[in-house]
Amino acid sequence: MLCSAIAKKAIEEKHSVLYLTNNVRFDILQQFIEELIGNCIVIFEDVDSIAASRDIMVEGQGISDFLQFLNGISDSQANIIFIATTNYLDKLDKAIANRPIRFNRKYEIKLPSDQQIAELVELYFNSEIKELFAKEC
Repeated sequence: MLCSAIAKKAIEEKHSVLYLTNNVRFDILQQFIEELIGNCIVIFEDVDSIAASRDIMVEGQGISDFLQFLNGISDSQANIIFIATTNYLDKLDKAIANRPIRFNRKYEIKLPSDQQIAELVELYFNSEIKELFAKEC
């Protein structure tokens, strides 16, 4: 939800946003950003699907391609903000998880409290649904 909110706000303010999940061709992505997009926000949802530790890497994952992409794109003249999410920080490769130059801030988003859940239900659902599911939530 946080990435969606960031993307929505950025688009409202006329910024380009690339929202990526997996199966990314980083060579094509880098060329696309450099030649067509320029300044942008790049969001990697579930980055662990492409940047898992090499100790537990699934055949065919492209951590080296991802690292080369990050290094190459950081050398470009464009202003690019990278945001990556994961539910498995401990499964990320050390070259991602422990290198501040690549992702220099980490935020832990904890489960919402009962009060926060009630506020979210209030914000996103009409009164009929809210009343029906308030106790369930």
